[in-house]
Amino acid sequence: MYDKKVFPIDPELVKMHSRLPVLLAELSHKNEEAALELLRAWGEHTKPIRQLYKEINKYLNEEK
Repeated sequence: MYDKKVFPIDPELVKMHSRLPVLLAELSHKNEEAALELLRAWGEHTKPIRQLYKEINKYLNEEK
């Protein structure tokens, strides 16, 4: 866990947020529909960052 006094925002969350565009681009080559759905969820703020990150990685790790 992180110290809120030192880091007002969880550094892990910042890293996840910064990776989302790269992961979504990668996913768009593998599963366009899922990538678009998750991109919309990110843009509309309907899912938290951790959940988006987890779902994107789940799709990327699936065998096709």
